[in-house]
Amino acid sequence: MKYLGMPVSPFKISKAQLSYVTDKTRKKLSTWQCDYLTSGGKTILIDSCLSSIPMYTMGVYQLYEGNFQQLDAIRSRFFWQGTGKKRKYHMIKWEALNRPKEFGGLGFLDVRSMNICLLSKWIDKLER
Repeated sequence: MKYLGMPVSPFKISKAQLSYVTDKTRKKLSTWQCDYLTSGGKTILIDSCLSSIPMYTMGVYQLYEGNFQQLDAIRSRFFWQGTGKKRKYHMIKWEALNRPKEFGGLGFLDVRSMNICLLSKWIDKLER
């Protein structure tokens, strides 16, 4: 059963039920035509669009590690390869790109830590 686009169940939500987040991200990428974007343009698209798609779900559910890996793979593949089918090498590890700009990274959002932060907001709200 779904409510507001998210699965709702009295039982634990499975990894397969939460895979709609990665499907939504892939669907968003399929509409983009950005073969000639610079790395700066790709950085802005990743920060503004691809990192914000799972936010609503992450505020309610703890995503599984497999979901995080798929989201990171989609974002890193888009940064290095674009939307084209030709595979390209990833010159730097994704963890290095996730670092803040002050520490030599590109400042991409770490979805694991963001998921924990969004869920901890509920704890703060319930304690008040």
